[in-house]
Amino acid sequence: EDTNRINEAFAGTVGGLASIVAQSIEITLEGHVPVKAIHTPFTLKRLSGTTFTVVIPDIFAGERRDLLVELEVPSTAKCQGQQVLLKASGNYVDL
Repeated sequence: EDTNRINEAFAGTVGGLASIVAQSIEITLEGHVPVKAIHTPFTLKRLSGTTFTVVIPDIFAGERRDLLVELEVPSTAKCQGQQVLLKASGNYVDL
C-alpha cells in the first residue's frame, strides 16, 4: 500500500475529530402553550405533553443546527401583557 495515502487518511481523521466542538447535545423545549410540531432530522424525545428533548450527536466548529417549533398561540384577546410561550435549555459535552 502507498504510505502517503495512509498518512493523508490519518490526518483527515484526526482533523475531523479536532474540529468537533460539542457532543451529546440535548436541547430541552418546554412549551407554555401547546406544541403543535417540532421539525428536526434529529432524535426527538417527548418528556411530557409540552416538554421535548432534541438530541444532536455532535457539532463541528462553525456549524449551526436549526430547529423549527410550531406553537398553538392563543389569540391576543385571551392574553394580557407579555406571555412566555416557550423555554429552551441545552446541555452538551464540551470538547
